[in-house]
Amino acid sequence: MKYLFIVCLVLCQTARLPAQVTVVDSMTLYYEHNLLQNKFIQFFATKAMNDMYNFKFTKAENQYKWLQEKYPEHPLPYFLLGLSETWKMLPNPEDEQYDELALAYFDQAIDYAYKLQKGETENLEASFFLSAAYAFKSRIHADRAHWSRAIFTGRRALAHLRYIEKWEDISPEWLLGEGLYNYYAVWIRENYTLMRPVMAMFKRGNQKEGLKQLEKASENAFFVRIEALHFLMRIYRTEENIPDKAFTIAAYLNTTYPDNPYFQRYYVSCAYNQGNWQETQRVGLEVMAKIEQKMDGYEAVTGRYASYFLANVAMVYQGNTAEAKRYFDMTVAFAESVKAYDSGYYQAALLELGRIADREKDFKKAKSYYGKLRKHAKRNSKGYKEAKEKDKAYKRSKIED
Repeated sequence: MKYLFIVCLVLCQTARLPAQVTVVDSMTLYYEHNLLQNKFIQFFATKAMNDMYNFKFTKAENQYKWLQEKYPEHPLPYFLLGLSETWKMLPNPEDEQYDELALAYFDQAIDYAYKLQKGETENLEASFFLSAAYAFKSRIHADRAHWSRAIFTGRRALAHLRYIEKWEDISPEWLLGEGLYNYYAVWIRENYTLMRPVMAMFKRGNQKEGLKQLEKASENAFFVRIEALHFLMRIYRTEENIPDKAFTIAAYLNTTYPDNPYFQRYYVSCAYNQGNWQETQRVGLEVMAKIEQKMDGYEAVTGRYASYFLANVAMVYQGNTAEAKRYFDMTVAFAESVKAYDSGYYQAALLELGRIADREKDFKKAKSYYGKLRKHAKRNSKGYKEAKEKDKAYKRSKIED
């Protein structure tokens, strides 16, 4: 269900809008209603968003709060503060500690956006904030399986998005929302048959056009470029299975925002899949060091990724079984600390640890690893079947716990 609401997202933090200009002083032009067209605000917000994408949330939010003090009745600062909370969620989507504050900020953005309309039927800036804020609320509700709330807010986001679509001169900033809708509207129909009756209520998409729009936004947009790259990276790696393109984008994002754990773990995963084990090891060790330093966003989920790939580098490329065991054990510990028992990395690490212990004739440990695997793996999975066979073999050999 959550993909339905991803297509609703208008993640643009700004847009080029028809401006009503008021000269405040000889140095700076301020826009009475269309605050986002203000060149100073564009520069200021971009700097703050760069801090946010690099997980320097205190710096970013201090700048957003300056905007809040200067424009207390405009939706922009509240929307940006809500956006900051959603980026805190990305390293561990199961962590709900940021939900309440994010929803509160988006509610404030919605309230001030309605006030911005002041009875006007055509106010593009207000429609932008209403569409974007409702879309983010919908996504949070969908992540928590609050389906009725997600559907209600998602429909509101789409209603305002339809108004925006009526404007012919769409800048690259708007192409992100258009591209996401075009791509995922088709993808959902093809991959989730149960969603087809729901998707029948919405206009049909065009995946090729959606990718073109996202590419154009990633090349030409001023404010939403990183959001477009973020989604392209995910689409090329997972949905389109074009690993070279995903790796190129991941490398750029990791270089540009080196302290973003979400981008960094995506990059280490892409590097490993490309067979670049030296880069996998370099970045994996960097991630582990940041976890030790307790940097923002570097926690168990990111550690599960990094330790798993470091274990495979040690085992496959370096033939260092002791080091592989150490990192696989870390993968297991990280996963268990957040109860991610259905994680593929968790179960793969248990399988490898069981095999290693079996080869080393440490049958007590092997039985422990295989026992966990049987408990959490799906019954038709390769790992479950192997663990079951090993358990039978141990019983035949009368190997005790």
